[in-house]
Amino acid sequence: MALIDSPRLGWLLRRFGMLGSFAQLGFLAMLLYGRFRGSTPDWLGIALGAGVLVWWFAPVPMRRPPGGGGVQLVVAHYLRGLLIAGAAGWLGSVRPDVVRPDPVLAAFGVLLVATFALSRYGRFLAGESPNWSMPPGWAGYVLLAFLARPLTRVAAVIVFWVPVHGFRLVRGWGAPFWLAVVALVCVGLVWTVVLSVASGVYQVHAVAIRRDTTAHSTTYGDGSSWHTETTEEYTDTDLTVRPPATGLQPLVWLRWAGVLHESTDSWGSGSGAWGTSHSVTYAHQRVQLWQLPPAHLPLWWPLVAQGIGWLRGDRV
Repeated sequence: MALIDSPRLGWLLRRFGMLGSFAQLGFLAMLLYGRFRGSTPDWLGIALGAGVLVWWFAPVPMRRPPGGGGVQLVVAHYLRGLLIAGAAGWLGSVRPDVVRPDPVLAAFGVLLVATFALSRYGRFLAGESPNWSMPPGWAGYVLLAFLARPLTRVAAVIVFWVPVHGFRLVRGWGAPFWLAVVALVCVGLVWTVVLSVASGVYQVHAVAIRRDTTAHSTTYGDGSSWHTETTEEYTDTDLTVRPPATGLQPLVWLRWAGVLHESTDSWGSGSGAWGTSHSVTYAHQRVQLWQLPPAHLPLWWPLVAQGIGWLRGDRV
């Protein structure tokens, strides 16, 4: 629940949080490049942790909700942000170039999972009936935290190997420095698009929405003047087929919408002073979404699922 209800202050907080998101993305790219080179500056982890704090707390400041259990919910929210920032700071500042698994980061993952239990306890005190089972994928959170150092090293190689070696290749051909920089930028852009599509960070969806509208009109008067009243009721149905959602909270997201195409079929009936009409409108729009972490599983994921099912013998 927002602490301040001022619309302008809320707008400023959201923009401040977006600034923290882009700063965090930049620090993350610097961290990966440092891992690729094997020389990461110690201050980078502190900057990355500060970016996490801005991203987590600026858009949605919290206050205690009314009723029992509010304290636990607020404490869990703040602890979650502090733990993520602490893990980012530890990853980037303490032995940043070590590739071995880190039990301290695994402990951060365990504490992060514990905050979900604290939230559920708060909901229990508020009179709700929460699900007391462990959060889905909790072991995966802890395992990813434990392997964060080698995984970031692998990610750094994947992200930077092609652009950096392309730059070195052009320089090795005797090209001037400025031409090698142009080649680096071009190769980097193409490689960014390839990685974005392959990872699901960049996706294009053909959005289809159906609107069913029912209108009722009644005309009445005294012979010298007439008046018509019309009421409309409509329901929207999203017909878009999207890949399964990841459920991950976005660090940075951008959205572009293409040209909207609409088609409408309508029919009606009536007699005298009243009438009823129905219409069905189909709206089609192409939406491009760039979100980190990805909002949906990559488009190639259904092929992997089908392959796994084939290997298991689940042929349909």
